[in-house]
Amino acid sequence: MKNITPSQLLFLSLLLLCFTSLAFGQDTTHPDEVEALKEIGKTLGNKNWDTDIDPCSNQPPWNVTPGENSVSCNCSIPTDTFCHVVSM
Repeated sequence: MKNITPSQLLFLSLLLLCFTSLAFGQDTTHPDEVEALKEIGKTLGNKNWDTDIDPCSNQPPWNVTPGENSVSCNCSIPTDTFCHVVSM
């Protein structure tokens, strides 16, 4: 059996790390926008928004039918690692 050189091991480790981050990496809503949603929800008396759950995660209570306390996010800005709320 052929031994793996340190440089090959490093390359394989970096490759695995890249694939893992692509598979499991998930953008999150910018913390400032989460705080703003908390304030907006408080002002509107909205008790349905759970800001402990990322608003751009597409999980309840954020994934409701548009017009029913939902938010829309943009997570595809190439130079940004955060999702941004674009509509409520």
